[in-house]
Amino acid sequence: MSVWAILFDTRSIQRYIFSGSKLRTNIGASYIVSNVFQRVLVDDILKRRYGEVDERWINSVVDFSSEPEKSCQVAYIGGGNALILFREADQGECESIVYEFTKKLLYKYPGLQTGVAIGKLDFSTEAAFHETNQRLYNQLKQNQSTVFPQVNVPYTGITHICDVNGEAANAYWYEEGASGRYVSRETWAKNDAEREAQRKLEDEFTNVLGGKFNFPRKLENMGQTPGENYIAAVHIDGNNMGLKFEILNLTERIELSKKVEKKVHRAFASLLGEIVGEYKDYASSLQLAEEAGLTCVPIRPIILGGDDITFLCAAKAALSYTVRFMKAMMDKKNEDDISIDCCAGIAIQRTSYPFFRLYELAEQACGEAKKEAHKCIGSSWLDFVLLHGEQAPTLAEIRTAEYSGAWIRNLHFGPYEVAGDSTSERNISHLMECVYKLNQDVRKRKLARNKLKEMRYQLQMGEHDIYAFLEQLRHTGKNMPPVSGWQAYQESLWAMRGEQRCTPYLDAVEMMDYCLTDSWG
Repeated sequence: MSVWAILFDTRSIQRYIFSGSKLRTNIGASYIVSNVFQRVLVDDILKRRYGEVDERWINSVVDFSSEPEKSCQVAYIGGGNALILFREADQGECESIVYEFTKKLLYKYPGLQTGVAIGKLDFSTEAAFHETNQRLYNQLKQNQSTVFPQVNVPYTGITHICDVNGEAANAYWYEEGASGRYVSRETWAKNDAEREAQRKLEDEFTNVLGGKFNFPRKLENMGQTPGENYIAAVHIDGNNMGLKFEILNLTERIELSKKVEKKVHRAFASLLGEIVGEYKDYASSLQLAEEAGLTCVPIRPIILGGDDITFLCAAKAALSYTVRFMKAMMDKKNEDDISIDCCAGIAIQRTSYPFFRLYELAEQACGEAKKEAHKCIGSSWLDFVLLHGEQAPTLAEIRTAEYSGAWIRNLHFGPYEVAGDSTSERNISHLMECVYKLNQDVRKRKLARNKLKEMRYQLQMGEHDIYAFLEQLRHTGKNMPPVSGWQAYQESLWAMRGEQRCTPYLDAVEMMDYCLTDSWG
């Protein structure tokens, strides 16, 4: 059986979502990306053209080895992609649908880039399907490199610039309780979508929130305390998911996609339940705000679909929340459940820092973690970066400029493994243990905070400076706390790892201000 197919994808998703400087626009943009194919392509265009559209993939297993029962069938929608099958259509009709869809996007959701490929899929055998499906994906990739669509209406004659994304401010946005302002049409669409996104998120996790809590809609309500106005962007990505999908037929791909999405939402619900259950313990670490009479949890998911997850949270909670979420992703509850190994990147900076820059660095940190995951299949890793004002544009340049000393060349000890071998020196539990003990020693005045901060600069110097610092510390009766798994580093703060001198203590000192320190478990 051979049918005509249209394969859609969304391009530059992260840039579209994080291009605005307001949390509201990021939330709305993410919601648009998640729903654009269902809302515009299927509901507005295909159902009007064909009357009925086969959407059984949503609730049941679909056999794609036989001819579609209806003229138009949605094979799947998810992960920024959509595959539509046609029983009797021809290439011209497919092109007409693409024309109508992209035209509607231009005025309904300007700024959103999509890609498309049209071709035939052969379902007669698995080999035939894989061959024709790969051909369709190759065509999509080729189109991405050769077709650059115009996604904003240019030359409107309006010279006033939108303060969110720099486009012409040709729409008026009114927010209840505040004065209205002119914004771009793209920003207006994102702001408008945020309202529905908030309602959907509340409904989805209503059992966990319990009518007492809600997700913050403003960055300043993320739990930051006065004088510590920092947030974190966390990007998490499943390992080798493309390869796992590649070997499956279409029915199996859809089933796995559903399981992945369910797993992600269960893992986030598990984390959210823990946050709600322990919020009274946050008094010494976070300052929880209120919106509309409800307490704001210190976390806000931006992308929560497929194996690609991004959330914002209070910087102090970032490491703890990331570790818990990743462990929940790996935990297999029953036979119907799946375990997903993944990697994460955390970027921490002041609340006023540009979103897209923060997200980019979180994504780069996730990429560093993936390099370790590739060495050990099935393992999960995380890495992090702390931004101090204006710094080099890439993570690699930051590490070269600021984490390379005269004696100890590599001052950053990560990435760190989540779960895995608890005796490994790079297990995340050792870092969290050290951070906890350092903070406890400072509170009990066993160590002075200024001495720990001074240690950063000494580690960047030569061997003599390091030993002189340690001797001075011991002379005053002070010592670095013992950390399980780091015994080799305690005496001189560094040890050889392969052919390179390394130290884990700079990471620990830097993370002292960015951890919930009641425990490290």
